Parts: sequence; structure tokens; C-alpha cells
Amino acid sequence: MTSYTRRGLLALTAGATGLAGCLGGSDASQTATDSTTVQQTTTSPTGDGPGTTTPSGNQSVGNDGSDVGPGDWQAVKSPTDGTLHAVVTTREGPFAVGEEGVLLGRCNGVWETVLDSGLEVTGNGLLGADITANGRHVWFAGGSGAVGRYDLAGSTVTDFSAPLGKTSTWEDVAVAGLAGEEWIYLANGSGEVLRGKNTGSEIDWRGVTKPGTGSSISAVEFVGTGTGFLLDGSTNVFQTTDAGKDWRKVGIPVAGNDLLSLAAMDADSVNVGASGGAVFRYNGFTWTELDAGQASVHGLTRDDSQGLATTSEGEVFEFDEGEWHRTAKPVDEGLYDVTFGTTSAPDVAVGSSGRIVERFR
Repeated sequence: MTSYTRRGLLALTAGATGLAGCLGGSDASQTATDSTTVQQTTTSPTGDGPGTTTPSGNQSVGNDGSDVGPGDWQAVKSPTDGTLHAVVTTREGPFAVGEEGVLLGRCNGVWETVLDSGLEVTGNGLLGADITANGRHVWFAGGSGAVGRYDLAGSTVTDFSAPLGKTSTWEDVAVAGLAGEEWIYLANGSGEVLRGKNTGSEIDWRGVTKPGTGSSISAVEFVGTGTGFLLDGSTNVFQTTDAGKDWRKVGIPVAGNDLLSLAAMDADSVNVGASGGAVFRYNGFTWTELDAGQASVHGLTRDDSQGLATTSEGEVFEFDEGEWHRTAKPVDEGLYDVTFGTTSAPDVAVGSSGRIVERFR
């Protein structure tokens, strides 16, 4: 058990206190059992963030303090100016992670800080995030082996850093299954994938596999408890159908691009974002290349009928009728990840300088 300093504990609890009402539930007695646990303070939901007037949940607060209506992508107030690398949508709304180990959450239309300096208060940057199938656990990972989990039900942060002694940077994390019985997949710059199973009382880390020849893995994603894909720095795409025990190369033939982002829908449908505005699509047999402008496609998400992509030039592309169309350029800085919203939460993209852009449909 690793102990936080008093300063670190205060930073973590203070960051999450304002979020407990709308993001974390009210079970203040729950304490996670693995490694380091920080119990968040629970308060009665006031709907107010620090120093702000809180809008309704289906509005955003623009950088000028005005409400942002539906339909358009707009930059909104961000509590950080560090780069944000990943964003996910949970059952309680979106969360984002990034530079200096920040974990942000959206509460009643306002983005606030859950963690302001990472796990163990070391400030190791967080590069990847994913959620369980029921959206109850947010997993995140990054520099110096940092691995953590935020449990929405109990408002607890649990530190699983350096699993099996691994302290290299985790470039991405993928999660499959329901909270309490999920599988976790961590990918690093040495081309390794570490998989673990939540047994309910601990994480049973099952050891490391190396799908390729050691090239850095840039992205990993699972579409079920058994099927997943990953990208590496040698323009390879690998697929597993046995929960990460074995991986087989499925592409991309003569890509000629750096592979940067991944959006998998099922075993026979995956999209890959790349440099030069390329988005590659796999149907289980062949790869086809589509165009999403000319800038690198860092953010990518898809479902059966729609898609969103974001670029290093701050552009947003949408997938419609088999093609990608640029619909907005809400910021000039790079946007590095994007997530679909819900009926009560916006689509969100995040990127350089703490940029957060949102759109309600």
C-alpha cells in the first residue's frame, strides 16, 4: 500500500469535492481495496462549480462566459492549460486526461478538476483513457507506469501504477467488460501489451505479450471481452480474438502513413486515423483509404452510422454517406481525441493548451 502525503491527499480530495454530487454518487463509506485508494469527500449537490454560475446540463459555458447552444462546435472554459490527450463519455458525463496527470470531469455543464497532479502527486502525464461497458469505471494510464481507476459509484481513485514492476510509459489503455469484472489492456512504447483481470478484490495481471517486433504501440481498443485491435509505429494493425493471448497482423498494406488513432466497431469493422489526413477502413478482408483533409487525424470515433475525427489543425470531420466531411474548425490548436455524447451530454474533443470543444446536437 502506497501512502499519499497530506498535500497530495488534499489536492485529490479538493479536486473532486465539487464533483461528487453530479459525477460520483453519495456513498462516502466505500473504499477501493487495491493499491492506493483516495476517498473523495462527498457533498450535497449545489450545481455550482467554484466561482461559476452553473448552466443546465444540456448547455455549455463558452470562453466568454456565455451559454453555448446546440448544433455548433464551440470552445468552452477549461480548468487547465496543459495538453489533454484523451476523452471518454461515461454514464455521468465526459472525463478527460492529460499533461501533469490531470483528470477532468464535466459537472452540470462546467469542466472541473478531479485530479490536478496525477497519481502519487508526481505529475506524470496521462495519455490514454477508457471506460467499462457500463460506464462506471474510468481507467487511465501514462508516464512512468502510471495506471489509475476512477469509480463513479464511490467517487474513489485507486492507484495501480507500475503493475508487475513496469514503469515505462503506457501509451494507451483499453477496457472490456463490466465494472468489477473488467479486463484491462495497457500498451507501451516497447511494443508490449500487459493484460489484467479485475477479480472483484484485486487486479490479476496476466503477463506481457509483444504482438509485433517492438515498435511503439500508439493505440489499443477492444470491442468486447475477447476482440481487440492495436496500432504500432511500423504501420501495423494487429487483432486479437482471444482476449489478448495471441495477436495476428491484419494490415495495413503499404500504408505510407503514421498510424495515430483507432475506432473499432466489431471484429470486421475498424477505422484507423493517420498522418496526411488519411482514414483507413477495414471490413474484415480488405483495407480502403478515405480522405479527411490533410492534417494528421489524432482523434477518431465511430459507430455503425456516424463518425467523428479531429486533427492536428483543430478541425472536426464527420462521417456521412461513406465519406468524411469537414464541419468545423473551432480552435487553431491540435485536437487529440474525440468522443460521442449522449442525450444529456455533448460530443467533446480535447487537445493542446487544455482546449475543450463541445457540441450538443
